[in-house]
Amino acid sequence: MKLIFWGFLLVFLDFSLTFNGVGFDLLPDSVGYLLIFLGAGRMREESGSFSRMRPISLVLAIVNFAALIINPFGPIELTYSWPAALAVTAFSLLMLFLYLYLLWLLVRGVQDMEQYYGCPFNAHTMRKAFIVTLCISITAQILAWIPYFVLLILPLGLAVLVTSIVLLVLLWRAAKTYDRLCDGSGPSDGNDEYYPGSED
Repeated sequence: MKLIFWGFLLVFLDFSLTFNGVGFDLLPDSVGYLLIFLGAGRMREESGSFSRMRPISLVLAIVNFAALIINPFGPIELTYSWPAALAVTAFSLLMLFLYLYLLWLLVRGVQDMEQYYGCPFNAHTMRKAFIVTLCISITAQILAWIPYFVLLILPLGLAVLVTSIVLLVLLWRAAKTYDRLCDGSGPSDGNDEYYPGSED
């Protein structure tokens, strides 16, 4: 499960190096999505939500890798025609939807684990953080069409930063709890004498 954490950490973080006006992405999102893909594969027996995370994370990894190959120096300013601008906007919305759905599947997977093991994984708080993230994303997309939206970029950016940190902290704690449960004996290693939640 820690692979999923490291994957989301790489996706959340955005470090770039600029030299002579040219930017280089030091932490490509494609690597993060690949880690999520691998981590979800290891967790697929714990919940069907983790299995559904795999194809989505793989698509996002491929798309981000392709974008990195096509334009390795970061976003550039282009003048689009109206149909092209609409297509780019629709594609960006699709990528955002896939990312949010991936995050939702993670929350559902943690909820399933919490019910199965009978111990807290902070799933309820993760669900609240996801709802806040969803609301911020929808608000940002709506306000993007409103003049002077730039005035709201800072507060929305701070809200995204806070919710991202909260989700990462909760995911790390869930991963550590899962590791403690699986140390020794647990349902995933076939030991029938193990009862989730029986240990203090």
